[in-house]
Amino acid sequence: MNPLFLLHGNDPALKCLWTNSLIRHGTHLPKSLSKDTVIIQWDNETRVSAEYKVLNSAHFTEKAADKEFMIKSLNHQGIHVQTPSSQNIYLQVFLVPVFHLRVLALYRCSLHTENILYPQSEVNFDLRNRQHRLISRYAIRAIYALGLDYGVVKVGLISARKCTVLDVIPTPKLDHNMRELFSKAICLYHGELIEERKRTNEALLGLDVEFLLRNDKGKITFASNFFNRRGKVGCDSVVNGNKWIFPIAELRPNPSKIPKQLTINIFKLMHFAQEQINDPSIEWLAGGMPVKGLPLGGHIHMSQIWLNSFLLRALDNYLTLPIMLLEDRTSLLRRPKYGFLGDFRTQTHGGFEYRSLPSWIVSPKITKGVLTLTRLIANHYWDLKSRPLNDETIQVHFYNGNKEELYPYVEKIWSELEGLDSYASYSKDLQSFKKQLFEKRSWDEQLDIRTSWRVPPFDTLPYK
Repeated sequence: MNPLFLLHGNDPALKCLWTNSLIRHGTHLPKSLSKDTVIIQWDNETRVSAEYKVLNSAHFTEKAADKEFMIKSLNHQGIHVQTPSSQNIYLQVFLVPVFHLRVLALYRCSLHTENILYPQSEVNFDLRNRQHRLISRYAIRAIYALGLDYGVVKVGLISARKCTVLDVIPTPKLDHNMRELFSKAICLYHGELIEERKRTNEALLGLDVEFLLRNDKGKITFASNFFNRRGKVGCDSVVNGNKWIFPIAELRPNPSKIPKQLTINIFKLMHFAQEQINDPSIEWLAGGMPVKGLPLGGHIHMSQIWLNSFLLRALDNYLTLPIMLLEDRTSLLRRPKYGFLGDFRTQTHGGFEYRSLPSWIVSPKITKGVLTLTRLIANHYWDLKSRPLNDETIQVHFYNGNKEELYPYVEKIWSELEGLDSYASYSKDLQSFKKQLFEKRSWDEQLDIRTSWRVPPFDTLPYK
């Protein structure tokens, strides 16, 4: 079965998008088209049923083309956008073609050009270049944040560490070079989609999750006092002025396909970390931002699975959204600079890390719940259809931490999860997580997490 269909507007200038590939195409959807088919919608205004998976549906394309909406939407998601009143001076301006979470090329263009079709020159795109990484991440993030999967983003570089979105073109008019780029990207996507649909093995799960150390005077003790940068227990850095400091501790347990085993691996590393610290008076703090200015993350690694936008949006809606309802108020201070929706980073080993979550090791019950929920989503993301975060109002509630407005959507999501064939086999490990979620009990980021994990000196406490 061919799992891809290109729904286009029959523009002769874009003919290579379908003639250079083996995918089916047309200006109308065939009546016999399987609901498992992914549809790439390009310059076509057909309203496609929500039963299908669509790249750049007409709904999102129209919204993104509204400049006022585009500016408002990207701003509330923490993406800098040029407005009519902006007074920025740009070092360079780039055109960035994006297709499905990948930058296809970088083009340098004139500071003053208004024509997106004619860049000055192609840049030798290299992700080892810090500026190229910054620009590419920003372009991908802008496309994703608008509900899109492809387009051309115009990015202005303000400094070595800051850039601004100048424009997003959801259905660009392509010159010869960009037609070739998008044609090849569609062919690559087609092959990856076929391979993913044939996959039978479960994803391998790993993680790096952060916590802080606080002494008996209420001050942060740097993790670098006890741990090296690398290793199963290490430390992570933040910039302080012009220098790097390492206040954040990080657990990097052995990966596993079994959530319960991964939880055990975390527990073992905590005991090892306590032996290294060897000071019972130092508290361990987790969550999103237990100490102002030091955001924490709980990054989940996945390998042996295809990174794709449907998986990423399922993780946003079925994992990050419910976890937000458990967060302490201080945890919400991470966003939108950190913890934004769809935050991911590819890894050299071929997998990726999902980075939207806070540090969820606040208790063993929540930890086991998070990892079990991740397993369930990874196994069934293709069948999970709810996307409340596609609605800009729901996004605003998410970023503002308006929990009461979001509970009905999470209840619906959870009902959908419970309808999955394999939910029963995971229900025991999700029971405590679900109970805390729907009892509306947030975690407390000021509590020492060693208490609930029974890490010394709390290892003699009875379980509750």
